Amino acid sequence: RVVSHDARDPSMLRYLGKTPSGTPVWVNRHAVEADHVILTGAVVPHAFAGFGGGRKAVLPGMSGLATILANHERVLSETPGGGTHPMARPGVLAGNPVHEDMLDAARMLGPRFIVNFALGEDGSFLGVFAGDLAEAHARGCEFVSEAFRVEIPARGDVVVASRGGYPMDHT
Repeated sequence: RVVSHDARDPSMLRYLGKTPSGTPVWVNRHAVEADHVILTGAVVPHAFAGFGGGRKAVLPGMSGLATILANHERVLSETPGGGTHPMARPGVLAGNPVHEDMLDAARMLGPRFIVNFALGEDGSFLGVFAGDLAEAHARGCEFVSEAFRVEIPARGDVVVASRGGYPMDHT
């Protein structure tokens, strides 16, 4: 049976408590009631969560809207008017408040196993990372960083950038 998740439908959600940073964790009831949860996803750079994959299958993937909004507020600086948090950026996990909150929420659900992958520009599989929620995801993030990150020796006067092609380039 396939169930389409609706983050706005309270009847689909179960409350698991709050993360250490105070995010109320509402998760799809089918996942909460399941005997085993296996998460899948792609490890890609993410604008403010560091990387996709891993814990993002739970938050935002199967979370309620209140949970998603509370987590995404963590992108903001703790200083009013301070813009974004300095660690909430692509390729950064350590000290990233968005990532850490997502991981705390995912651990509350307690997935049994994850299978994450890294894709090449042509859609081919470059790597598959399976196992523990945090450990397998971290291995995938290290792989993606080594495969795709480049050092920029100096700031440019003009930058033209792409989010990586369809469908990421919609925004």
